[in-house]
Amino acid sequence: MLTGWLRVPVLCGSLLLSLSILGVSQIPPQNSPRDVEVCELTKNPTAYDKQLVRVRGRLEFEFEGQTVDDRICGMRLWHTGIWWSYGDDILQTPSRETKRIQPIVSPTVRDLSFQTFEEYSRLRRAVLPDKSPCRSHRECAYYDVIATFTGKFFAREPRSHRGLTGFGPMGCCHLFVIEQVSDVSVQRTPVPPDDQAFSCTTTAWQSEYPVTAVSSIDERVERNRQFLMDQARSHGDDSLADKMKSGSQWQFVGLTGSIMWSSPDLLTTYTAQFPQSVLTLRKKRDKQPEPTMATLLMNVSREYCEPIVN
Repeated sequence: MLTGWLRVPVLCGSLLLSLSILGVSQIPPQNSPRDVEVCELTKNPTAYDKQLVRVRGRLEFEFEGQTVDDRICGMRLWHTGIWWSYGDDILQTPSRETKRIQPIVSPTVRDLSFQTFEEYSRLRRAVLPDKSPCRSHRECAYYDVIATFTGKFFAREPRSHRGLTGFGPMGCCHLFVIEQVSDVSVQRTPVPPDDQAFSCTTTAWQSEYPVTAVSSIDERVERNRQFLMDQARSHGDDSLADKMKSGSQWQFVGLTGSIMWSSPDLLTTYTAQFPQSVLTLRKKRDKQPEPTMATLLMNVSREYCEPIVN
């Protein structure tokens, strides 16, 4: 089992780890990239528009969520993220933008560092310990992969009457076209291996959820997060409650009618089910005044899975 962070430049058949980087940059010397932090790129995108930049961080590999990880930046839930693409992929851009962008981006250097990054980034469990589907790629990923990415950045233009102006699905984002991956580091996550069998038990109860007016979806997310943290603490999982503080905001939106969070090792899962979805409550609120204080009786459960020792 891997322990700690390791630099990984080479793949040769099976997964091999090395403590040094052997690759040499293949970015043309006349193009000097600007080093920038992910948060700065997200918060001040126009300063780097159409420039060659170099950032270090993580990439997301989610369905319709191929973005640069910016969760440490303290952005609002609905913010303009950074969609990423490899230089030789088909770009998800408006047609008028594709003709402008394609000639100035270079194909991605698919060297040993790139192969290593791709290999480790995509390794994951097929299902959760209780055999239900993984809810995201990151949740079941075997490795946390950090790398340095060099490429062209394109800031999304402000919305206008011309329609979609951004990149990625529904013009969601800025665009980062990756031309080279280097300095790859990997760390084994606590996610258990696929060949491990588990026995899972579930405890269920009901708990009151206070309903008050909120000013934004971000405030609603934090209310939901706090509720689930309180449930974990009341059942002796203080350490897990602390881990919920750094969980993705999307885990606590609750628009589908439930909040669900699993521990990093996937062995403990808390689920809180609203009696009605937030969307249904919103429709009712449009028809009649909402009381200043009310309570919802939530159905809450804690599932714990133990490895089966043969």
